[in-house]
Amino acid sequence: MYCNFCGRTMPDDALYCSACGRQLGTRVARRPLERAREGRKVAGVCMGLARHLDVDVTLIRLLTLVVALFTGGMGCIAYLVGWIVIPEEPIYAPQAQVVQPQSGPPMP
Repeated sequence: MYCNFCGRTMPDDALYCSACGRQLGTRVARRPLERAREGRKVAGVCMGLARHLDVDVTLIRLLTLVVALFTGGMGCIAYLVGWIVIPEEPIYAPQAQVVQPQSGPPMP
């Protein structure tokens, strides 16, 4: 791969140029902002935000707690708004597998 900004040759699997720091190739797609169904503590807002931003959920939960404590409850209101506004991730139902009957002698 070739960096168009600084003119250096990079490995094919590089995402950023080691010389200038610019992004090479395409961007990695982010997960949509959805409230999590699994691994959540209250409503899944922090877990969904952590998945969307690709950071640790503990960091988001601590930041939410600090904001809630130091803003006089505005963090709690923001959490409630997120609970209402952010959609919940869809339920993925397992698909039924069709079993073909085996041919052979009939069972008694």
